[in-house]
Parts: sequence; structure tokens; C-alpha cells
Amino acid sequence: MSKDKAISVSQYIEQLDSPVGNVRLKAVIAIGNTKAHDVLDRLINVAQTDNNDHIRMRAIYEIARWHLSESAMPLAQIATDETQSLGVRVEAVEALGATNPEVVLPYLYQLLEHSQPKIRSGAVIALHNLRNPDAIEHLQKRLDDQSEAYDGMTIAKEARQAIIYLSTVT
Repeated sequence: MSKDKAISVSQYIEQLDSPVGNVRLKAVIAIGNTKAHDVLDRLINVAQTDNNDHIRMRAIYEIARWHLSESAMPLAQIATDETQSLGVRVEAVEALGATNPEVVLPYLYQLLEHSQPKIRSGAVIALHNLRNPDAIEHLQKRLDDQSEAYDGMTIAKEARQAIIYLSTVT
């Protein structure tokens, strides 16, 4: 990491502790753009503990953009933590699709059975993004799920699309 980049990242890290939400949000975005993977733990901490759900969801989004295997377990913990808000958990579930399949597949298979349709939908999306054909048999269990995922899209339709896509993955 260059000296200028290190200085910038350290300044952004300091801003994560600001009492002003907009300052923290901008710092999360800036850190995400730097791809300074050595501060992953700090972004994970924001995703888990910030008092603003929007900032927590953005931290999860930035973590997912890095496609790091080491983010799999912390994201899975957020996704399965019933004390987290629904929006934060859905963001974390979908972000699992950008991590390590060996680690997250069991969590995603479990989340396909969740009582909340948005969580099930997030699991379908994540399984699609992981590009692992082994998920097809689990997705087939959702083919009768007529719960609305979003904007009139049912989980069954999402699962069908994911199965078709995964059937073409080699």
C-alpha cells in the first residue's frame, strides 16, 4: 500500500467513529473504494454494530464487492442473527454470494427454509451468484414457494431462474 493511500485509509478509519452518520457513511464508501483489505475487520465491525442500518447495509455491500473468502463467516453470522434488522440480514444474505462457497453453502441452504420471504429470496440470489450447480437440488425445494420476493417476483420464479442458470454452469 502506498504512503498516500495509507494516510487516506487511516483518516477514513478515524471517520468511522464520527457521531455524524453521513461522515461514517462516506468513510465506509471511501474505504470500500480503496479496497484496502487490511481493514476488513473494521468494516465488518461497522456492519455488525453501527447504530444506523443504512450504514451497516452499505458496509456489507462494500465488503461483498471485495469478494474475499475471509468475509464469509462474519457475513454468515450477520445473516443468521435474528437480532439484526431485516434489511441488514437480507443484505448480508445476498452478500454471501460473493464469498467462499465451501463456507457459506450450508448457511444458504438453511436460509432457504427461513420464515421470512425476503431472507429466502436473498438466499436464492446468493446461490445463483455463487455459480455452484450443487445448489440446484436445494433450489428445487423452493419451486412451489409463491411468496412474493419483491415487486411481484415470487421466490419460485427466482429459484427457477437460478436453476436454469446453474444448469449451464460447468
